Amino acid sequence: MLTVVKKKERVGKVTDKIKGIACAVPFAMKAGDEILTSSSKDVDGGTSIEQHVEQKSVWQDLLKGELTQEVEELRYETFRAEEESNNYQYIGNGVALKKKGDSNLKRKKFVQYNYDEEYSVHETLEMLNQDDDRKKDDWVTRKIFKARYSNPNTRFKLENHVYKVAVNLGEDRYSTKFYFVDDSFNRSSRPLVNLLKKTRDEIKKIEETGNDRMLSAYKERNEICSGLDEFWFKTINATNDVPNGIDYKFRGARFEGICEEDGYVVLEYSWKHFDGNILLSERFKSKTGEQKFANKEKREGYNPGFDSFVNQDPTEARDRDYDNLEEWLEGFGEE
Repeated sequence: MLTVVKKKERVGKVTDKIKGIACAVPFAMKAGDEILTSSSKDVDGGTSIEQHVEQKSVWQDLLKGELTQEVEELRYETFRAEEESNNYQYIGNGVALKKKGDSNLKRKKFVQYNYDEEYSVHETLEMLNQDDDRKKDDWVTRKIFKARYSNPNTRFKLENHVYKVAVNLGEDRYSTKFYFVDDSFNRSSRPLVNLLKKTRDEIKKIEETGNDRMLSAYKERNEICSGLDEFWFKTINATNDVPNGIDYKFRGARFEGICEEDGYVVLEYSWKHFDGNILLSERFKSKTGEQKFANKEKREGYNPGFDSFVNQDPTEARDRDYDNLEEWLEGFGEE
């Protein structure tokens, strides 16, 4: 009988402890929230809490669209880091090799594909807040290529059908080549491809006659030859290590010709005027952010991982430029 009573007493004590812990949890959580939101003067370790509040304010400024110094620095560092990363090839274990070639020259000759343009958060919220329920699901497919024509009612919008564009910014000539997929099963672009081929054949026939006046009159009436006025886009995942977000704007189109190349029908234009090719870090430059980036200052709250300390010995081999991985590995054997 005594044993049973002692067991009940033990069970009761354990139950009371569990209830006490359960009741204390909400108050402990409340106290923790008060500490995190309080000033650094109220608690020990105020520096870490002050950093937490400061970082939180930066993100709040970003959400509100407020352009503070911290936001400018963060924006500049983000763009600059992305641009610099395109100049290196990551090997592994925190090691990267610098690529060959001048980044400025790479931005003058590359290929940009015509990706779908995503809707921004602001545009999405505006559509969802529409009173008309039908407009809440009105997601029209948009392309990153944009164009303007002399005739707003032109039959074919080239920017909706072109697959990719090859850009070549020469010293004395700006040119773009529009690539259209020559596939009989591509019903949306098939009429335009047929028109391009027809235009090419008709131009060849007129050129054979040697009548320049007739050729000039034909090009003036043809929308492919004379309808395009402006063309522009922002880079995204372009070839030749071109960073994202760079504007390329062409004005004053001149028809150069139509040809076929590897399953594509290619339409080429040269341009009188060009604007753009400015890095985002140059457009949104921050003096304080540039200074921190040059001094390689560590961001607050950043703790380097274990990979940052791996393979620190062969520094000479890391700082050199190599064409391939085999040549890089051979560098570790050098004294």
